[in-house]
Amino acid sequence: MNKFWLVAKYELKRNMAKPGFIISILGFPITVLLIFTLTFFIIRSENKNAPVGYVDNAGFLTNAIPAPHRRTCFDGKEFQNLLPLITYSTEEEARAALDSRKIQAYYVISKDYRESNKVQLVYIKSPGSNATRQFWDFMQINKMRGMDPEKAKRAVSDFNMVVRWDKKGVIGAPGFSEKTILNNFIPMIFGIMFTILIFISSGYLMGAVVEEKGNRTMEIIVSSVSPYQLMGGKIAGIIILSLIQLLSWSTFAILFGIIGAAHLPREILQNLAIYPKVAGTILLLAIPAFIMFAGCLATVGSMSSEYREAQQMSMLFFFPCMIPIWLLKPILENPNGPISLFLSFFPLSSFTTMCVRVSFFQVPLWHVAVAGGILVICAVGSVWMASRVFRIGMLRYGKRLQLRDIFQVSRS
Repeated sequence: MNKFWLVAKYELKRNMAKPGFIISILGFPITVLLIFTLTFFIIRSENKNAPVGYVDNAGFLTNAIPAPHRRTCFDGKEFQNLLPLITYSTEEEARAALDSRKIQAYYVISKDYRESNKVQLVYIKSPGSNATRQFWDFMQINKMRGMDPEKAKRAVSDFNMVVRWDKKGVIGAPGFSEKTILNNFIPMIFGIMFTILIFISSGYLMGAVVEEKGNRTMEIIVSSVSPYQLMGGKIAGIIILSLIQLLSWSTFAILFGIIGAAHLPREILQNLAIYPKVAGTILLLAIPAFIMFAGCLATVGSMSSEYREAQQMSMLFFFPCMIPIWLLKPILENPNGPISLFLSFFPLSSFTTMCVRVSFFQVPLWHVAVAGGILVICAVGSVWMASRVFRIGMLRYGKRLQLRDIFQVSRS
């Protein structure tokens, strides 16, 4: 056991000294931050402050109620500025104002609006999203003119539907609403991060075997360490390395959430929370899933004679991880259907699928238990297989193991 931890410690220190490790720790969160920043500025650039006109051919907006302010902050201290809404008697007047750039667009309400709800939008360049939202609120609140004005404003600007389900015997987020939508996406985001982590760690996992196999140092190492201790120690070292990466990314994510909640005018960041039951389920599934992938990739490294060849073979394990993302629509349409159950219990796609399912739906506990049991069995089997394949392939310098050799190892 002491030699096992010595190998793990050596593998950890060796890979932490590589420039690629530092780049992976800083590069991923910086890239994500740049994407979020760019997206934020793109959304902000969609807003335009020029007035909006309208032509009311139906007389629907006579003595109209003004559009309500939309809140841009959860505590209600900040409000979106309302654009001037200008009424025109004829479409010719509105068109002249548009051509002279006095307004960014104008709406034409048809004469039979009360029966058809037909409204036409006319513009030269697309109006800002704030303009279209405001005019929508303006029309909706005037449809509720018979209600109490305060109730009508709340119905238009503050409506928030929450869906909740019974938490007994199921795993999943306790509710879903527009103000907690980011909470529901956290498990799925974690599943995608898990796949990225596997992809980044694959180089360490395969390189840990291929490099020493190629430079002929294996013969010296195995004279004092058993194949099981050597392979197990290497996998343990890479797992600890990956946990350090994940911890650093999580720290960046927490800092981003704290800063975003304080400064960004987005309600979804104000209610950011992690549900313990969901987080515990994801963690319990992630540990055996990562060990399983580590064993599989180490096996690939033991089979290959070159690093490039090992990289090509490793893609066979990455594609199943992404299948639940590609088949997101059928999974969401039937979360307990045959496709969802197969992907949940198939080891290579199990973790990502379960992350998608617990994000939006209630998942029976026995589904989680079966998926976790399969992952544990596969994790133990993959590490065992990696050590066995390494044992028969360590002295085959410049040669790649064939599939029939792997079958012979598994049968023995």
